[in-house]
Amino acid sequence: MGCGTGTNAVTLTQNGWQTVGVDFSPKAIAAARRKAAQLGLAIQFYLADVADLGFLHDSFDYIFDIGCLFALTAVQQKKYAAEITRLLKPGGDFMLYAWLPRSHKGKIRGISSRRVADLFQPALLQTQMVKGRDGPGESAWYWFSRQQ
Repeated sequence: MGCGTGTNAVTLTQNGWQTVGVDFSPKAIAAARRKAAQLGLAIQFYLADVADLGFLHDSFDYIFDIGCLFALTAVQQKKYAAEITRLLKPGGDFMLYAWLPRSHKGKIRGISSRRVADLFQPALLQTQMVKGRDGPGESAWYWFSRQQ
């Protein structure tokens, strides 16, 4: 989710995963497609809203988000969480990186750990959370699992 220029999708594919990338930026998706083509990798990249993934019908063993969810509005976050839940296979894992609330360019950006838990539980089980620092503020990695 929020694949940007495809760096993580490329790395996952090079390590044996079949990958799909989604991002709202036409420039990022174009760069991701070029990068995959130059390396001869078959990766599907979609220019789309991560809160509206109705075009995806397969389920996934692993879903990965570095910095996408926290940038969405509250309404988009709920839709995004429903899509992740729908797309994650039983036994699958969801890994999320997000800023914790902080001031950024005059606005409060980020998402609280409580909000993250509320969005995904009880549909997904949170198995781990690790806080860290990202520049001037705190961030967190979250791991969720979909029960069998």
